[in-house]
Parts: sequence; C-alpha cells; structure tokens
Amino acid sequence: MTGLDTAAAGTALAPLRAALLARAVAGAAREAADADHEAAELISRARARATEIEETARAAGLADARSLTRNQHNRARRRARALELATQREIYDELRRTVAGELARLMAEPGRRDRLAERVRAILGPGATVVDAPGGGPAGLAGDRRIDLSARTVAGQAVDELGDEVRQLWTP
Repeated sequence: MTGLDTAAAGTALAPLRAALLARAVAGAAREAADADHEAAELISRARARATEIEETARAAGLADARSLTRNQHNRARRRARALELATQREIYDELRRTVAGELARLMAEPGRRDRLAERVRAILGPGATVVDAPGGGPAGLAGDRRIDLSARTVAGQAVDELGDEVRQLWTP
C-alpha cells in the first residue's frame, strides 16, 4: 500500500474546503439576516401593539376621567342645589316667623283680642267656643267647624298668598 500524500490531498481538497466554507459563511449570513429581519418584524409588531395598548389605555383613562369629572360635577350641582333650597327655606321660614311675631304683637294691643274673638263668633255663630291660640290670636270651634286666627296661621296664609312674590327675597 502506498501511503496517502496528505499534502497533495490537502491541496486537492482546498477548493472544496473553500467552497464549503463559503457556503457555510453564506448560509450563516442568510440565517443572521433572516434572524435580524424576524427580530425587526417582532420589534415592529411589539411597538405597534404597545402603541395600540397605550392609545387604548389613554382613551380608557380619558373616558374614566370624564365620567369621574361628570359624576363629581353632578354631585357638586346637587349639593349646591340642596344648599340653595335649604337657604330659601330658611328665608321663607324666617319671613313667616317675622310676620307671625308682628301679628302677635298687633293682636296683643288693647281691644284687638276682643275684636278678633267677636269676628270668630260672627263666622262660627254665637255658640262658638273661642280660646287663645299658642303664639297669640284667637281660635274658635263650633260643632265640626273650626277657625284659627292665630298669629302663626294667619302669617302662614299671608305669606303663602304672596306666591311667587316671595321668590324675590332670594332672586337677584
């Protein structure tokens, strides 16, 4: 057997080795380019999805903020209206108390109580029972008929009869 000339075999195989190496390098370069392209696509899709999520979250946040603001505004408006109505009620009640106080003072003048009691009897008849009502003024009862000329009742009716004119007390 003859011995293998390794130097001659190496020289003969050099072009094949170079071709295989070139093919391997080209294949590796293609694989690297494909991986780079795939990575770029993944990054692009991830960025697009992140932008979509961010926009959705921003829109949801804005919607939540609008809803919260609307709810807070509605609550504030209701509280303001309740305060306005409570203030109007205080003014109205104070007007009734003031008018009732003035009527009680007038009804306490000499002779006025007797004239009012006579008025009650004239309305209900001579058999009417007339008593002094709490807060001043007479009240009368005859059978199932009753009349109340107390300062509180007359003041309340007088203020009620003012109707919408009372609103001028709290409207500019």
